[in-house]
Amino acid sequence: MKGEVIMKKSNLAAGIIFAVAGIAFFIMAGFDTPFQSLLCGFGGAGLGPGIMMISKYIYWSQPKNKERYDEKLNEEAIEMHDERKEALRGKTARYMYAYTLVIVGISIMVFQILDKLITIEDSKIFIIYLGFLFFSELVLSSYIYKRLNKKY
Repeated sequence: MKGEVIMKKSNLAAGIIFAVAGIAFFIMAGFDTPFQSLLCGFGGAGLGPGIMMISKYIYWSQPKNKERYDEKLNEEAIEMHDERKEALRGKTARYMYAYTLVIVGISIMVFQILDKLITIEDSKIFIIYLGFLFFSELVLSSYIYKRLNKKY
């Protein structure tokens, strides 16, 4: 077929690299090290997406799915280059930037006060706090984008 789009082999290669890196991290986590939990996290972060990339490559490379893959790519291209949606993503990013500046500024003051009142030696509070900040930004950015999409 003329103009037929097939999934790139680089997607498969990236999936394999992610999966191999994830397995390597899991193997390293098997050794007695203070970084075991971190290595397990890296292992999951590599193996999960790697398996997904490989399975998507296999699924979309099958001859029966090629036409649907072409349609999917066209829809994605339209979505990514839609001027309205680009403007909404930009506006969402500006709101999230302002949110992050305010939250980090307040956090600096709160942690400074806490440090003066009580000595904070355990870093887990910071890790938990940063994890909360990370996920709150993900959820809030999605919420803001959806609200702006409905509004405009």
